[in-house]
Amino acid sequence: MSSLGGNHQDVDIDLKQVFSAVWKRRKRILAATVAAAALSFVGATLIKPSYKGEARLLIEARSQNLNGGDAPPSGNDPILDPLNVTSQAQVLQSTDLIKRVAREFKLQDRKEFDPAAQSMLPDPLVLLGLRQDPMKLDPEDRVIQEFRGKLNVYPVENSRVIAIEFSSRDPKLAADIPNKMAQIYLQIQSGAKLDNHQDTAKWLQPEIASLTQKVKDAESKIADYRAKNGLFQSGDNASLPSRQLNDMTADLARARTDRANAEARVENVRAALRAGRSLDTLADVVGSQVIQRLKETEANLQAQINDLSTVLMDNHPRLRGLRAQLAAIRQQIDSETKKILASLDNDAEMARLRERQLTQQMNGLKADAAKAGEDEVGLRSLEREAAAQRQLLETYLARYREATSRLDTNSSPADARIVSNAVEPSEPFFPRLCRSSSS
Repeated sequence: MSSLGGNHQDVDIDLKQVFSAVWKRRKRILAATVAAAALSFVGATLIKPSYKGEARLLIEARSQNLNGGDAPPSGNDPILDPLNVTSQAQVLQSTDLIKRVAREFKLQDRKEFDPAAQSMLPDPLVLLGLRQDPMKLDPEDRVIQEFRGKLNVYPVENSRVIAIEFSSRDPKLAADIPNKMAQIYLQIQSGAKLDNHQDTAKWLQPEIASLTQKVKDAESKIADYRAKNGLFQSGDNASLPSRQLNDMTADLARARTDRANAEARVENVRAALRAGRSLDTLADVVGSQVIQRLKETEANLQAQINDLSTVLMDNHPRLRGLRAQLAAIRQQIDSETKKILASLDNDAEMARLRERQLTQQMNGLKADAAKAGEDEVGLRSLEREAAAQRQLLETYLARYREATSRLDTNSSPADARIVSNAVEPSEPFFPRLCRSSSS
């Protein structure tokens, strides 16, 4: 054996001597073991067993649609916030809720929930002044205090589930109380939402009446402003001056085209006359019915002159008469051509006058359109104000209809639902008695 510190040495243990000593005292050891087992069994028998039940609630948004059914919850809904889940767990432990459950099950009449009132012997700790006398408290407060000691409410980690645990000597009560707490909680939440809907409807009713009048006033201002400034709408939602300006632009473009064509025709006839070209090449001259008849007469006279020239002398009276007629016809053709030219000049001048008139009208419309544009700035401001008032009114009306519809049906789903009801436990959770493994 090794030594420690030089002064202490390990002592050899004689196992034979140890077993011999134990064997000599075997009766006392056996008696102590049996006595301890008996005391433990008696203690476990005297202790009343406690049973535990658990119900679970899921916190989720359950707002009804106007068309019926539940609206899909939004991921960023404040109801689903972890802090809100924790807050709802505290609501489940509120005194008002516990009082309702205690009255529902008449817990003040049960010794388990008011042991001080049911006990026949005084509490020694109270007699020694080490503990406050519970009988000085109101009976309902004593029940609530005992109730809280048996209740455990906690949010399940990484979820929106709240667990409600309750322990009692009565297994049925251990299951009924968590279930009743969950039901009352849902009733409280639903009632709170109904109260909120009622407050919302009361607040919205005068607001809707005020907004309705504001919308009417805004639309009346728009109508008056339009009439005062002549801002009448056309079919394509454009102002009347703008529409007239567009039409006038198209008319002016056509007038300019007509004027250019008329001037071109006049210049063509004049150029032909100056150059001495044949008038048969001019469409405006050839197209004249008077010219056509004169041309036919000229051709007939020329034919007669040609025929008679072969048999008669140049100074023959008949030839002179025909030549005189031919000269007169040609003078008529020249005169008619000048009339056609004058007519073309007149048409060109009319086209120029039409263009000038349209230009003047267009300049006036441009001024009107510019003024209308300035007036439309004020009009759009009024329209924006009316649109904002109308949109707010529609929002308020939708909320008012939703609130009143829920009040009419007297139902509004709580933002939670029971996902697991407590069942009556078959075995106590304390004390736990060992079972024999043999069947």
